[in-house]
Amino acid sequence: MRIRLVFTLAVLAALLLLPGAAAARGRQPNAVTVKAPQAGAPKAPIHRAHVPEAIAGADGRRGREQDAHAPRIPERAALGGTCTVSGTVLDYDGYPVASADVELSYADASGHFTGWRYATTGPDGSFGFSNVPVTNQGRLWTWATATSEYRRHDLAFAPGANYYELRPGQVAVEAVRSSDGDWNDWTALWVACYGTHGTADREIVGTSGYAYAVAPSFDYATVEFWANEETEVQTFADPVPVAAGATSRASIQVFEEDSRRIWVDQPYWASGPPDARITVALENWPAGYRAQFYGDQDAPDDREIDYAGEWTSSGSTGYVTMTVPSWATPGYQFHPHAWRSDDLWAFTDLDIHDFYQVCTLKPSASSFRRGQWITVSGVIPTQDHWGSRPGIRKTVTLYAHKGPAKVPAKWDPRSEGWVKVSSMKADGRGRYTSRRFRPNTTLTLVVRYPGDDWYWGAYTGTKKITVK
Repeated sequence: MRIRLVFTLAVLAALLLLPGAAAARGRQPNAVTVKAPQAGAPKAPIHRAHVPEAIAGADGRRGREQDAHAPRIPERAALGGTCTVSGTVLDYDGYPVASADVELSYADASGHFTGWRYATTGPDGSFGFSNVPVTNQGRLWTWATATSEYRRHDLAFAPGANYYELRPGQVAVEAVRSSDGDWNDWTALWVACYGTHGTADREIVGTSGYAYAVAPSFDYATVEFWANEETEVQTFADPVPVAAGATSRASIQVFEEDSRRIWVDQPYWASGPPDARITVALENWPAGYRAQFYGDQDAPDDREIDYAGEWTSSGSTGYVTMTVPSWATPGYQFHPHAWRSDDLWAFTDLDIHDFYQVCTLKPSASSFRRGQWITVSGVIPTQDHWGSRPGIRKTVTLYAHKGPAKVPAKWDPRSEGWVKVSSMKADGRGRYTSRRFRPNTTLTLVVRYPGDDWYWGAYTGTKKITVK
């Protein structure tokens, strides 16, 4: 069975004097607004991710996942009393998986999962939990490897001892690349298969391979090419049979051209300060599909914001604006998410996001007398920096433009009237401070920073400084 579902010194002197010697979080409006594209605006890079999103970055989807088929009824809450739950994590071939994380949870009266507890498997793949609430809607979830996970739900945690084996089956998957060179250079797929009694996710390197699935069957799947490009497979009328440790006789073929997409359309470099208004584009969403939006950040301080409102697709590319929250941490990325929110299918878990690099630029004064010395400072993203761990140091460049100006749309901004002021080294946490300089006229300033293995090269937002 095949299933097809269908990003010169003179000029400088005229602007400013030569450089001198070196020298809280608030609540944000959480609404989105549909917006028309800017006429004549430069086309932004469509996607910027290098590989499909890893498991560690999928927490937003996990938090929103609902049981595909089970109705929300009060009997799904804990029934009273406690029990023990134990089991073994096995790989596809039946070998025990040591040092695997296992999560236990159960559904409350509203159908949302709660009571999370964690264990790590021993050398023989075993795990155990005690004092577990008795429930008829338990779930066990394991992160078996860095590129796979699987879980069983609809489990009855009955009084006494309960034992479960976590072992996936698999199904062959083939993906056909689109003809769009902006998108079709992905190197791996992230496939998630959803069934009545379990869900499994697995990375497939290349265009074909085997995805994991949980017995006895699955009837919905998502295939992610990029974090911001994903397609869906639905077989509600003809579920794909699955057996633990076996390959299904069915197979899946998906076409990248059928994927839903999202990307940051404005600002052009998908970078800038917290509190900024950004515009995201949604492409290839069929008419009638709806989306809602939230945001989170790829930073040690993992926070999330929900945006009110719902967008309905007309079949054409749509544009939605939202505000980056003030708590978005400079030096990291903020993720604007779109998740499919319509009820055209029995179940959907489409959730895609793009990336906005949070960076800052702050002059030591925004208004000052002619001849006064100033500096600028700020934070930019840099590879390997995480929390207190420093990353690589990189050279950033300060540019100035006479009078008001927008962020350059070219990597070399001189043709747009920008003049280089100075270069400086950002430290391992992305912090930079310029040498002192004395502007002799009102200017707009911006800082450009290079890319690395974690981040693409971009610009900070602009800052105007006024000379009285």
